[in-house]
Amino acid sequence: MTDVACTLINKINIGIIGDKRHAKRLRQVVDLSEKANVKSIFHPRRKPDHPFGTTCLDDLKKCDAIIIAAPNDFHLDYLEKTSLWKKYIFLEKPIASDKKNLMESLKIIRSGKVYVNYNYRFSEIDNVIKKYKNEIGDIISIDIFSGNGLSFKKTENLDWRLSDQKSSDIVLRTKSIHWIDYLLYKFGHSQDIKYHKKSFGPNQSLDTAIVEMNWPTGPNARIIASYASPLIFQINLIGNNGILFMDSESIKISSPRDTFDDDGSFSRPPSKEVCYPGTHDLYFGSLVNSFEYFINLVQEKSPIPSEIIEQSISTELLINSIVDPISG
Repeated sequence: MTDVACTLINKINIGIIGDKRHAKRLRQVVDLSEKANVKSIFHPRRKPDHPFGTTCLDDLKKCDAIIIAAPNDFHLDYLEKTSLWKKYIFLEKPIASDKKNLMESLKIIRSGKVYVNYNYRFSEIDNVIKKYKNEIGDIISIDIFSGNGLSFKKTENLDWRLSDQKSSDIVLRTKSIHWIDYLLYKFGHSQDIKYHKKSFGPNQSLDTAIVEMNWPTGPNARIIASYASPLIFQINLIGNNGILFMDSESIKISSPRDTFDDDGSFSRPPSKEVCYPGTHDLYFGSLVNSFEYFINLVQEKSPIPSEIIEQSISTELLINSIVDPISG
């Protein structure tokens, strides 16, 4: 049997660090893949409910690739430990929780075996925008709202993301960062960025982040990410010929611009609902696409492309610069 045939038959064994919430979601993503399977799941304090659940990190050495889906503050620690095994690593963003740790991680990130996951690079959003480019025209503005009610959970069940009062920028680093990365990926570097953080929940945590971005020859964008809202995902994109509206269930296009009433005055363009792309919702589908991109590189034993690595680093440096403009 040829090496190629063996590669096609043998699945990549995945070890996951973390077993709740997003780690659990990533386990579902691996289970869906025809190229990978979960071999081991690690948690430092309790044995995960899995045949190969473990509290010993070294048990993951037998895996072909590692997913790091631990809380943000532990990313660098696990990255340093697992990188010694010379495995491929799927690292959930952010790379690190502050600039100091980010700078310490750069040598490992640039090794060619670490893929940092920013969820919307491989989403269907770009396909939708490209497909309806003529109807939309040149993009003038983008408004994104992504939120849920985490801040209103009972204290004893409070998620780690809001349990640390020092984590005043956690919404930016956990939710907004995906969209900031996508916009940088699509439109390039933005030197005009404004960032505000607010509290709307009962726990005194800064649970809402508002980021405004501008490109001199491109659109304006606003990202509102919140842990104090009802569950919502919504994009409004306005072009010079039409409007695209997208939420978790539907996509609507309103076009063309030159729509007139009987008196010759502008009237609202006719709206049509278009088919939602993909077989999963936007967030989960994006995660599936990101993992498949990663696992293909693992299967081919190819390095993570340098442009992908540098984009990840640029995103994190930008996040740090708007959190701390003086030292960032």
